[in-house]
Amino acid sequence: MLKHRYIWQQHHGEVPKGSMVVFKDGNRMNTDISNLLLITRGLNARLTKMGLQGAREAGAIEQAVMVARLEEKIGAMTDGDY
Repeated sequence: MLKHRYIWQQHHGEVPKGSMVVFKDGNRMNTDISNLLLITRGLNARLTKMGLQGAREAGAIEQAVMVARLEEKIGAMTDGDY
């Protein structure tokens, strides 16, 4: 098991199917629980599609996740016409 997943599970329980644990600051060596964030694989794909994947390296992943979640909600409200 990957160390960051193990640490997440020790604090929050099992990682749900379809989810992943990412590093907020983009540093894979920083496995402190405060640097770990649980997101869905779908949200990760949306971040990539929106070009926000690089937000991890900039330490702005939480803001990028909020933007991607907002886009998801807008898309759901407009039945995918967004």
